[in-house]
Amino acid sequence: MKVALFLLIPMMLAACSKNELSIVCEGTLDKSFVENQVIRHESTPNLTYFYRFNEDKVFKNHYEYGFLCSENTSEVIKCVIDLTLGDGSVTTINLNKKSFLVTDDILRKVPKNPILPISENFSGKCKKSELP
Repeated sequence: MKVALFLLIPMMLAACSKNELSIVCEGTLDKSFVENQVIRHESTPNLTYFYRFNEDKVFKNHYEYGFLCSENTSEVIKCVIDLTLGDGSVTTINLNKKSFLVTDDILRKVPKNPILPISENFSGKCKKSELP
């Protein structure tokens, strides 16, 4: 019995030490396009984004791989994702842990596809959730 407790307690502590936060966010997306040397904005309402923060990594929507987060304090999580391959996109995800407000900014140097916008900004109010 003592051996079982001796093995069970470290497993419980390890499970509690995992700091995982799954959230679902509903908000809008502002897209910026460049047409004839002029920046045009387009707003897309009613979007739902999923984020999972686990051990200083962020998993966005249903991606199987996570990206490292540079800052994880009691107030904020900040993740800067520099995709130097492809179109040279940089994504910055900020989560305010107190208000559960997320901003997700994407900036593309040169979109691989002309349909893709130069920049996108998602912002929305979030709540803790079990991801599907």
